[in-house]
Amino acid sequence: MIPIRREATVIGLLMLESMTDSQEDLTFLNRLSDHAAIAISNAQLYGEVQRGKLWRRAISCLSWPMNSRTHDSIKGYSELLAAGAVGAINTQQANFLNTIRSNVERMSTLVSDLNDNSKIEAGRLRIEFKAVEVNELLEEVVKSTKRQIDDKKQIIQTEVPPQLPMYGVIAYALDK
Repeated sequence: MIPIRREATVIGLLMLESMTDSQEDLTFLNRLSDHAAIAISNAQLYGEVQRGKLWRRAISCLSWPMNSRTHDSIKGYSELLAAGAVGAINTQQANFLNTIRSNVERMSTLVSDLNDNSKIEAGRLRIEFKAVEVNELLEEVVKSTKRQIDDKKQIIQTEVPPQLPMYGVIAYALDK
């Protein structure tokens, strides 16, 4: 019995029967074991690469039908209906339309995140950390949620103490 080792880990066993026990046979079997270890490791790595390609292809196939044109169309028509472009709507219908718009935005974020994940794995998205002022960060958050806040007739008030330290946030850029 000859162990098949990859570095310090045994990944298999080579079991043979022999009538002789020569050093020459053991040397050959050890070399054979080394080659088998390399072949097994290469096959495992190849399998991992193929699964990664399959994952990226699945993400691409999933995100294609959920592209921004589809989202924009659904969002646009729901906003037209909500604005009364084809007639008056009641409160229940308005709530349904708000739910549609909200879900379209969530779906858009999900698709964007999936695409970002694929770009990160492919090395096409560079992630960096940068320091920002709390006021700037807060302004961005308020701006990005303004429509939802207005739709719900809510008000956001912010009070930030002076002299706060800078905070680190993730910034990313597409490598062309």
